[in-house]
Amino acid sequence: MSWSEEWLLKFNPEKCKLMRIGHGLQTEYKIDRERKKITKSRFHRGKNDLGIYFADNLKPGLHCTKAASVLG
Repeated sequence: MSWSEEWLLKFNPEKCKLMRIGHGLQTEYKIDRERKKITKSRFHRGKNDLGIYFADNLKPGLHCTKAASVLG
């Protein structure tokens, strides 16, 4: 938050998600002045209309399933 304020960039903490990749640490992260917890996510869909899904295990299964359902 302080970085975005310093550089005058808008930052929406409601859109911020936490995805753990490569370790099992259960660290909890909080953001903004109200110290809201960041929502955890196991997968994420890219926002550039590419339709790419990212999973926390980095395996392509979710993406392949979604792509096949669109084609079928």
